[in-house]
Amino acid sequence: MNISAENIDALNVVLTMTISKSDYQPNVEQQLKEARKNAVVPGFRKGHAPAGMINKMYGNQVLAQEFNRAVETGLKNHIIDNKLEIFGEPLPHEGEQPVDLDNLQEETTMKFDIAIRPVVDIDLSKVKVAYYDIEASDDELENFKNSRLARFAKRADVEVSTEESMLTASLKADDFVKESTLFAVKNINDAKVKKQFVGVKIGDTVKANLKKAFENKAELAYVLGIEEAKVDEAADKYEVTISGISEYVNPELNEETFKLMYGENTEVKTEADFMAKCKEELVVALEGESRYKFSIDLREELTKANDIQLPEAFLRRWIELVNRDNAKMTPEVFNNEFPRFLEDLKWQTISNSIVRKAGIELTPELLQKFAIKVTRAQYERYGLTGLSDEMLAPMAQNLLKDQEQREHVVEGAITEAMTEYAFANVKLNRKSITRDKFAKLFEK
Repeated sequence: MNISAENIDALNVVLTMTISKSDYQPNVEQQLKEARKNAVVPGFRKGHAPAGMINKMYGNQVLAQEFNRAVETGLKNHIIDNKLEIFGEPLPHEGEQPVDLDNLQEETTMKFDIAIRPVVDIDLSKVKVAYYDIEASDDELENFKNSRLARFAKRADVEVSTEESMLTASLKADDFVKESTLFAVKNINDAKVKKQFVGVKIGDTVKANLKKAFENKAELAYVLGIEEAKVDEAADKYEVTISGISEYVNPELNEETFKLMYGENTEVKTEADFMAKCKEELVVALEGESRYKFSIDLREELTKANDIQLPEAFLRRWIELVNRDNAKMTPEVFNNEFPRFLEDLKWQTISNSIVRKAGIELTPELLQKFAIKVTRAQYERYGLTGLSDEMLAPMAQNLLKDQEQREHVVEGAITEAMTEYAFANVKLNRKSITRDKFAKLFEK
């Protein structure tokens, strides 16, 4: 087999492959021998069918399989041996006719198009990126504390309702009676009706228009206890007699609560310790938001500063080929998505360059560390905090066993390592900013 390369330009190369029968015929013969050995043909003992019959039955299929395998292996080895970084995969040269596998000659010549990833050299020391130090107000610290406590809140009976209350009530309208229903005051859409249910006590009766209260038919059907299809026929106004009022109440600030939050061995013992812990956690949370904004601004600055040229014609062909069986990829969708795809490839080219320069490698330790981080975030969403790395390690390993999730973890681990390297090497234009003003940056 012989492969030669012709550089059309800096990004596009045509590979010419000349493949001989000797490159694939031995494998064809071996595969046919195996097929004969295992073939069960009526009238013959297993493995004793005539070679000619086996060749007639399987010959064309095996030839196509081994010919294509030899071509794929040859292209792959050429790319690896020449250390070529390419986009996608080789495509048949435009205008090239498919090989006639029924009439293969002693030598077959084919041409393939490949697209080379551009080489960029990013000097991060010359890049300046904004970094926002978010100032936490006392109100934000109080809200953060309350949100931490709310994860461990429990429902309790209260005497007077507020907008946060759940109400148990009976309903009456004309000949309609429902002995017991449950609804949340904050879910009432109409402001006037909502006000009617704030400040009520057990035993009070409220005359209210429930169709105004619950605009969503499914929710109104649930409250009335009827099928959604019958909501339009239902009455508008009801006598609502309150029989129960409850709210989620935050736990008391004591050692039992702190152990529930942070584990049995927590050093948080007092309310002052808890407030200090909340402040520490809030700083970490705000730092995470700042780093996220930094990653966005870093991408924007580096993409703007580096004019990355891409082999667009090749990429169009490649994407169309990959999505040829995707009914959702209509020409309109393709044209809308293609510019965004190009921007993603430009950033990928830049970030890959930084990863190489930084010597970042996907080690088992880096992967495990990030998998634990992802797992911890998942548990904290359900209020389970204070879990050690050792406790999370088995769950992180399970996460990595799922191929799709593993790919996300791999991408996230490399991206985080690259962003950390960039953070340490670019010039930071640090700016102090309030939380409200920081949130407005994302509106742009």
